[in-house]
Amino acid sequence: MTRLGAVRLTLTALSCLVVLTACGDPASPPREPRPPEPSPKVNAAEAGQRLAEHLRRFGHAVFEPEARVTPPIATTAVGCPGGPSWGVVPRAESTVNSAVPPKKQLQDLVNWLLRNDFEQDVDVSSKVPPDIDRTLVHPDGTRLHLAVPNGQPPLTLTVTGPCSWPSDRPGGPPPGGLKPLRGESGPMTAGGNEVCSSPRNYVYNRDAPPFTGTGPHPITLVDLDRAIGSTGTSGPKQAGYPLLPGWEPRRAGSSDVDTTKVQLIACVHAEEAPGGSKKVTCRFDEGPLTFDLVESTYRVTVREARTGNQLADLTLRGTQGDKQSCPTAVTYYKDITPRLLRGIDIAGFRDPLRPLVEGSR
Repeated sequence: MTRLGAVRLTLTALSCLVVLTACGDPASPPREPRPPEPSPKVNAAEAGQRLAEHLRRFGHAVFEPEARVTPPIATTAVGCPGGPSWGVVPRAESTVNSAVPPKKQLQDLVNWLLRNDFEQDVDVSSKVPPDIDRTLVHPDGTRLHLAVPNGQPPLTLTVTGPCSWPSDRPGGPPPGGLKPLRGESGPMTAGGNEVCSSPRNYVYNRDAPPFTGTGPHPITLVDLDRAIGSTGTSGPKQAGYPLLPGWEPRRAGSSDVDTTKVQLIACVHAEEAPGGSKKVTCRFDEGPLTFDLVESTYRVTVREARTGNQLADLTLRGTQGDKQSCPTAVTYYKDITPRLLRGIDIAGFRDPLRPLVEGSR
């Protein structure tokens, strides 16, 4: 009898011990498990600064000084897709207005981005044409969405950062979660049309001889209006620009420009000037055609071939006579009288350029 009682007492004590261990002290609340941290481990302030840095680099390296880039509007979204609900995603948006068509701006920026560690987002499937809507990603977690709404200005830049630790939440990661961006790549070698329209992003020939020493300094001409079709079929026509005999270097036995010798590029754009119009009849193989001849100005921007640096910006008046302004060929709409820009003669075109081409540096 005594032994059985002892056994029952021992079991009762063990039962009590088990209960006490399981229950614990009801006055002490259970410790909340530490939530998972965002990845990469970066605080929101640092991520926001990175977005601003990206936008500054775009403006400095790609867009021309006359482009109107709005200050970025910064916002923060709470909740990370696929991450902690308390994480935040910084966001910034800016727009760009420029004389350069927005599709051209977008393509220039994409070309620069692909040379500076951004990659096309392969996870984005869209039926929107890539020349008006692109998404790229950077190894630091930045996503850049470029859009030209309806194909019209302005170009919109929207950057979002990685999932980040809120600034007001304790226990966040120390500064330095993002590696410094590497230095920007230099401009690409491209044709004269790209150099004239986007000189920050392209140069004519990075290995071209420098614009220095005694003349002559070989030069080539880029007719922007004919190259990019800015006048269209209904806009004013041009007679074309005078050639630069003796100034444009040619390949041996060819009429092609020797790009390895070019030091200067003359970018030319013509536009209508005040002064009214008059009728002029031009003769073609198919027969005569009457134009409204309008006054004109010619903007000539001279750049160094190897750097794209602007050396001169000239505005010249159209000086050719009525008949001399007739084009060699023309495309026009039926039953619409085409308009013709007054041409510029050889002397009026060459003389302002002569000091650059034939002078010493």
